[in-house]
Amino acid sequence: MENLYIYMLPIFPMKKNVGMIDRMFRVVFGIAFITGSLLFISPPLEYFLLVLGAVLVVTGLWGRCWIYTYLRINTCGGICDIKRMPKAKKKEL
Repeated sequence: MENLYIYMLPIFPMKKNVGMIDRMFRVVFGIAFITGSLLFISPPLEYFLLVLGAVLVVTGLWGRCWIYTYLRINTCGGICDIKRMPKAKKKEL
């Protein structure tokens, strides 16, 4: 039963696994895909780009990707949460 969790798709609760650069690219490309979906006349391509853009924007803003969780990919490079980041030391003049 313990090995069953490996094959299941864990969605909630999820740790942040999308790094800042990855998040920026997701939001930028997501907005570009949504904008592109408004310009295409062909409905299947239009709907595909709209859904893909929405998924990219949501995962970029949320910082969590369920596909990354399933594949055990983490682009954070260590600390993802701003709350957990170490505070900068003040320099004396």
